[in-house]
Amino acid sequence: MGAFNRSGTFQDRGRFVEALKGKIAKLKDGPLRGMEETWAPGSPETCTIAGFGAKVVFTVGERDWTCDVSIPSWIPIPQASVEERFDREFEDLKGV
Repeated sequence: MGAFNRSGTFQDRGRFVEALKGKIAKLKDGPLRGMEETWAPGSPETCTIAGFGAKVVFTVGERDWTCDVSIPSWIPIPQASVEERFDREFEDLKGV
């Protein structure tokens, strides 16, 4: 199984969470179609997207966020390609 993580900071937590929810909703119409999304409120707040053996967990604190991704070994896409796509898809959240 492959895995990677990302992290960052933000200026406005409310705007970041809304932007993240919007990004996830858009991706669920495409590459994340069929995956289950679960939000757990609190401090920190977590969003888990899981399905087909893959799991993405966003943890949103007061000023920072982390994301842990696990990818099953049977997916025929190189991990480097998955990471590049992830970075491209979530690039616009960096300035929030």
